[in-house]
Amino acid sequence: MIRYALLQITEIDSKIPIIKTDIFRYGIRNLESKFINKPLKDLIFQLTQNTKYLISMDLSVLFEYYKLTSHEKSFNLRYDKGTSHTKVTSRDLTTLLAYPEESLEKVGINSKNIEIKKRKFPSGVKMSNYEINPFPILIIENKNYPEKWIEYFNKIINDEDQVPKIFFEDIWRAKEVDNGVDDWLNPSEWDSDDPPF
Repeated sequence: MIRYALLQITEIDSKIPIIKTDIFRYGIRNLESKFINKPLKDLIFQLTQNTKYLISMDLSVLFEYYKLTSHEKSFNLRYDKGTSHTKVTSRDLTTLLAYPEESLEKVGINSKNIEIKKRKFPSGVKMSNYEINPFPILIIENKNYPEKWIEYFNKIINDEDQVPKIFFEDIWRAKEVDNGVDDWLNPSEWDSDDPPF
């Protein structure tokens, strides 16, 4: 997560990239093990028939969930081969889909700064000659992203009182991997104490 956040605060060819995450929920248990020795077409068919929903959010929203890993039991941070992962329960994702405004307020995001779009995947779309069953889509966009969020992120990573120790460990781990990205962590001016949510 921190490496994406560090990437988000850099300019590429004078443009700030927009980093988004798409979370698909499938109604298939043990997806990897079930299809590891089966033809790819079997997997594609099951995915076209059993996609339950898609939640799309920009990095600023996902980062708020990441911050919760230090004190919420439904969100946890785990390490795997030296990298960290934020795990969110299926129940929390389903609740976010059903009640997006309330769920976002619960994690500290002011819903007035968020644009929520609810869509449905269109019928008649095919993948490898299999028609995809329509499913709900939730799109969550921060109206202040990325410009004001970058200021907010710079502020919190430079304030030890706001960031749990685990985030600093992730920041330094990301810096070690990238070699020479110290300038990514320079503080920027902050106009307000309110986060851009």
